[in-house]
Amino acid sequence: MNNFLILIIITIIAIANILLSAQPFGGGDGKNETTAYKIYTKAHLEEIADSVNTTPPYPANNWSRNKYFKLMNDITDKVVKGIGSLNYRFQGSFDKQDDKINIAITDSLFSVGSGVGLFAVTDRAKITNLTIIGSVNTKLGWVGAFGGRFMHSEIHNCSNYADIVANGSCVGGIIGHLEDNSIVTNCLNCGNVKGGNEVGGIIGHILNSTAYEGEVINCINIGTITGNINAGGIIGLFNKGKFAITDCLNAGYIYTNNGSYGILNIEDLLETKATIYNCVNTGVVSSIGITYGITINE
Repeated sequence: MNNFLILIIITIIAIANILLSAQPFGGGDGKNETTAYKIYTKAHLEEIADSVNTTPPYPANNWSRNKYFKLMNDITDKVVKGIGSLNYRFQGSFDKQDDKINIAITDSLFSVGSGVGLFAVTDRAKITNLTIIGSVNTKLGWVGAFGGRFMHSEIHNCSNYADIVANGSCVGGIIGHLEDNSIVTNCLNCGNVKGGNEVGGIIGHILNSTAYEGEVINCINIGTITGNINAGGIIGLFNKGKFAITDCLNAGYIYTNNGSYGILNIEDLLETKATIYNCVNTGVVSSIGITYGITINE
């Protein structure tokens, strides 16, 4: 092989390496499910967070709007940085079958009133097929393993095994606070969840405006749920609007100082339109104050 051919080969390899290094994340262009950005490492998740937080603030569309991300393997390095905030909301789709993300989330990288979780705040996002392990420990509220505040979004086929301890309110095993046309299906919480008010195995608090509806379908809690006021096996408190809870099961222990519910509490029966169908509680429901096996006025 002559020197000229060797030089050509070296040049081609160098160009290929430059092109690969220029690709964001682990590859992909994020334009659709087939060419989704490939996420392999904790650093890739942090890259998403940084990209989300460096675009024009809400109500402008976020950099992540209509982008697709796919987790390619388990991430065992503990993730401490959540994605999004109230002013910079994650608006993409994140998916992978059966891979796990290990989190160790505390207050340090979150702002008061924003949200605490792997996805701190979402808006028109879709999260599917993920499992979270690890822990969340915070003095704040609006806390969930997958999402602190979840708006106009969907989450499907996700499981949480992380224990959550929060001093604030609106704390859930999957989502802390859910609102406006959001859907949760086939989700499982096995982590123990402890919070202030409005604490739920799946969702801490739901608030829908009258123009929107939402659904929780086929979700299961087996974790222990404890709080001060309003704790439910599936939902801590449904506050307002229209919502349907279907085919859900609580098998976890529920305890509060006042207001423990096997499935959920409904704050105002005149202002809410909640449909509860085929939901079962087999867990122990305990409180110094009032308790209900399923919900209020069952």
